[in-house]
Amino acid sequence: MTSKARILVIGAAGKTGGAVARQLLQKGYPVNALVRRQDRRADALRTAGATVFVGDLIEPEDLRSAMADVQRAYYVAPWAPNQLHGAMNFAVAATDARLEVVVAITQWLAQPQHPSVSTRQSYLTDRVFDWMPGVDSVRVNSGWFADNYMAVLGTVAQLGIFPFPLGEGKAAPVSNEDIARVAVGALVNPEPHLGKYYRPSGRELLDPHQLAATFGKVLGHSVTYQDMSPRMFLKALKVLGMDPFLMNQLQYYLEEYRRGGFEAGAPNDVVQRVGGFRPRGLRNDHTSICGGKPHDPSQLSKQAPRHRRVREDRSRPDAGHLRLRKDAKSSPTARAEIRPGLRAVAEIARRPERLRPRGRLQPCPPPPARRRYRDPELHGGGGMKKAFTPHTPSNHHNLGKERPMTALNITSHDSSGGSHEDNDYRFEHLNLGLLLKDMRFGRTALVAGDRLMDVTLLNLDGREVALRSLAAGRPMVLVTGSTTCPATASSTPDLNRLEELYGDRVQFVLLQVREAHPGAEIDQPQTLRDKVQNARLMREAYSVRWPVLVDDIDGTLHHRLGTEPNSLHIIGADGEILYRALFAGDPGVENAIANVAAGELLTKKSSQSLLPVLNSVGFMHDTVVGAGAGAYSDMVKAAPPMVAVALGSKLLPFVPKKRRGLVLMIASVGLAVFLAVLVG
Repeated sequence: MTSKARILVIGAAGKTGGAVARQLLQKGYPVNALVRRQDRRADALRTAGATVFVGDLIEPEDLRSAMADVQRAYYVAPWAPNQLHGAMNFAVAATDARLEVVVAITQWLAQPQHPSVSTRQSYLTDRVFDWMPGVDSVRVNSGWFADNYMAVLGTVAQLGIFPFPLGEGKAAPVSNEDIARVAVGALVNPEPHLGKYYRPSGRELLDPHQLAATFGKVLGHSVTYQDMSPRMFLKALKVLGMDPFLMNQLQYYLEEYRRGGFEAGAPNDVVQRVGGFRPRGLRNDHTSICGGKPHDPSQLSKQAPRHRRVREDRSRPDAGHLRLRKDAKSSPTARAEIRPGLRAVAEIARRPERLRPRGRLQPCPPPPARRRYRDPELHGGGGMKKAFTPHTPSNHHNLGKERPMTALNITSHDSSGGSHEDNDYRFEHLNLGLLLKDMRFGRTALVAGDRLMDVTLLNLDGREVALRSLAAGRPMVLVTGSTTCPATASSTPDLNRLEELYGDRVQFVLLQVREAHPGAEIDQPQTLRDKVQNARLMREAYSVRWPVLVDDIDGTLHHRLGTEPNSLHIIGADGEILYRALFAGDPGVENAIANVAAGELLTKKSSQSLLPVLNSVGFMHDTVVGAGAGAYSDMVKAAPPMVAVALGSKLLPFVPKKRRGLVLMIASVGLAVFLAVLVG
């Protein structure tokens, strides 16, 4: 009996990719799942039996790792300006891996003259896949996704209004699961489909009024379609936090919809013919309507809030207001007076809890918009504000001093229920307070004698690695660092030398933590993928030849070590902290490592010397400038004297960088003495 082909699923944590992965696993196929971040969706895939890889399409190393032992692949491009770059990387990797077939999701309207950048890139992606030598391809050009209507689900459920700029256009919306069925049909039996393009559609063509009626039947109350201008609709999406690139492309797709561009060739039998199942109707597709959780329509009817319109009271001076009130059959009275139009629709869609009756579960609330936020409290700009769990000293103390510490992983929380998130941990602008905190170990940091249980981190290939497994029974030197840290730039050459001397007896590990001086070029990572990318940059910038691992996005391990930018800890084979230094460039580090490598006991177990700061002065200017716009100005505001010294070090190109700070200090002291004598 022949074994089933191993299949790589790109975007396995996404809507269509996740459905493809689940359906393949149910059929017994081994699946490699490539995801962009480690989260609960990745955990669910791993639990279901998939081999999960964390990586990015624009990273060739990630693709090569994920394609190990793979024969076939499913490809879907993320919504991003560089999607063509990712497609070309994928095509090269697929050719090198000698895949049998690639099933790719592209677009219904892909044409070289289309005004949408994304659609033109989709057209070019089709051509790139046609040119893959020795690799066959199947294209699934999906039309209008049923999932697109879910953008206004909150308004539909709460107000009974279906606001979408569709005009009177029609479409046969196809569900994510049906798209996945077509892709899976081509993956498990590719021969009949090689070189073909499929356009899966839903069961029937529906106009916007029929769509609204379908929502009403499922939710159990009347829903009315409200047309609006695409411009106003996009403004609402901007308020809700939609990605700007996606918004830019959506304006063209809405125009195509209004002109009937998604009616051509629909409905059809592609889902039945290739996927083996009759396509799901929108009314029966409760999974789509309820965000992935199937529901009984009768239960939705019981849970859904019932609102009815009340005539406009034109006797009032503010005539034109629309009063909405809860149906008399429901429990506590809920009233809201809002102005008609998009502003009210956007506000209620963003904050549906304003009209939620107390004590009643509302069906399928819209998920929060996913976007990279910029916290106005941190840098004074606009944007979405992220809710943090306070990182209290008591919780932090429990994290660092618990004996023995509980095993942790990259998403763990402390034993007292507190989160490791910290309001200023992922700062985007350096300030004096943060700078001063880096000049000493905090009260809650691990000390010599504390025990660090095993930790699960990510390596640069996106794979999970148990920290202690790297040591293989040896002591470990754990160093924190980042690309924009002058202390890391100063200490890494010496650490590279020490690793060559003692690497056979002591395991060296460099841990990517938060960026010390984030700027426009190397900013503070807000996702795990960004942090892995910064770690790769750090390894290349400082020629690190020993393992580089990545802490989780909120610095779980970094908090245990003390959140210093370039600290060094020597850890015994049993996890006991043997030695710690505030900076890895501390003069006592070499002697401590030599003693541990020789199996000798350490007499000095901690150092908080600030001499390495002086040694990093010569690296400061180039490192901070390299971080990009904003980093240097932040440094000027936080510590003007340090900036002056860093600029002064540029006047000493004939002096080794590591000695420039000391030379400047001696010169300054000598000048001060000279002036004192001269004046006296």
